[in-house]
Amino acid sequence: FLDAVRGSRWFKVLLPSLRAAIAKFEGERYGYALEEKLPRGLLALIAGQAMGYRSVKAIADVIEADPLWRRSLGKRISQPDLSRLMGLLAAVGLEPLKRALAESAAEGRDGVYLDGDSTLIELHGKQEGASYNGHYHALGYHAGWMVDTEVGKVVALWLNPGKAYTSEGQASVLLGLHEMGISIHAYRGDAGMPSAELFELLDQHQTAYTLRLKSNARLDGMAEYLLPAGPWQADRALLGDFSYAAKTWTRERRVVAKLQKPISKAGAEALFWEGFYFVTSRQDTPEAVVSHYLARGKAEGVFGEFLQTMEPNFRHDEMVKNEAWAQILALSFNTLVDLRAALPKEDSVRR
Repeated sequence: FLDAVRGSRWFKVLLPSLRAAIAKFEGERYGYALEEKLPRGLLALIAGQAMGYRSVKAIADVIEADPLWRRSLGKRISQPDLSRLMGLLAAVGLEPLKRALAESAAEGRDGVYLDGDSTLIELHGKQEGASYNGHYHALGYHAGWMVDTEVGKVVALWLNPGKAYTSEGQASVLLGLHEMGISIHAYRGDAGMPSAELFELLDQHQTAYTLRLKSNARLDGMAEYLLPAGPWQADRALLGDFSYAAKTWTRERRVVAKLQKPISKAGAEALFWEGFYFVTSRQDTPEAVVSHYLARGKAEGVFGEFLQTMEPNFRHDEMVKNEAWAQILALSFNTLVDLRAALPKEDSVRR
């Protein structure tokens, strides 16, 4: 694991960026600007999280107790040193960490394919930024995220207050990825994602997109041309497209519509149809656009795997420290994904 992190391009780029930021912030006070303490501390945090240790103390304790850990790191590192490092990362390292996370997802490829969404991560303390989310009926951070289902990695992760709207941060994070020089081939999102700002940004950078729209009476009225003259069966979906502009949009965009009649659990057919709408820049057939959108279930699977594997548990009182901790969690997860991909396949082992 440590060799995989040390050999990665994102880690080699992250180190000088962090050193420069730390030197400007506090000089050489704790030795993180010039010595090998910085890579050793980062490796300890990333590897410790990969092994399931969920606090600075737990990571420092296992390093102290295990000679193999110390040999792999080159030297022991204490809990106070790791705590100081977390403070420095929160103070000046957040942007370098976010860049490293995006680069860890894009490494070895010419760009990323993004799915954006948000998930509530429950909190059980008095952390800054924690608030109650009425939809999830829980207290926590309404974390925004972007993943790339092509490789199963987290591209971006950020913490919003629990009451924040689901699309909070999507446009600004997308802009940040562009400014990093990350090529974005496509973006896909659920009904909470569309915003005028996001569409303008996607159009400006000519990024292919498909996002679901919340149904409304105007969309339903525009889709009525798809309805047959007579009765139609519930197992038949009606597909088509039209041009549409919400009040906040600067221009019309293509909307693909899918109409169907719901079936109850008892098998009874509903009397009225319901419509599903997808705004897209793609020129594919309506069937292909809907199929492409429905594949976004893979993105929820990727982020669900991240949550299950890394078990985010934010212990710091300050939100910015928890934000830095989140980046390290995601970097650790992406490294585990790389290691899993490098393992011999079952068939090759048998041969």
